[in-house]
Amino acid sequence: GLAMSTRSALEILDSLLDLEQLPDEMFDGYETLRYQGKIDWGKVGRESIATKRSIVDLWIDKADYTIRQAKVELAVLEDTRNFPTKEWLSITSLVKYFDFNEPIKIEPPLTSSGEIQQGWRLVDIENQEIDKRKPDDDRKRKQ
Repeated sequence: GLAMSTRSALEILDSLLDLEQLPDEMFDGYETLRYQGKIDWGKVGRESIATKRSIVDLWIDKADYTIRQAKVELAVLEDTRNFPTKEWLSITSLVKYFDFNEPIKIEPPLTSSGEIQQGWRLVDIENQEIDKRKPDDDRKRKQ
């Protein structure tokens, strides 16, 4: 899929071929540099370029060079045993980056009664499961 870790995103940025600078563009109030390139799938250790096509568009802030937006258009040649012909499947991913260095608050998925929703679990920073108490229970005991 196109969900990426920081490491895989940097590998893809490092693998861009035929990188072309496009005209500058205003994006969300920021003056940005625009670039477009293709992913070298062999360089990121994935399948052959013969089975994948890709175009990556980047909007990079001119002031601090942070990536403000990235668009990846990917086409994969699907070769299944169920069908006699090969078919190109396409997907496009558009990611906007904003609120850099701002605090993030993540709320647990709760039911209307305040319990953690079925199929979810709370973990601490070391990925150790927190017992099944309601999130507010700890705050009530500390008061």
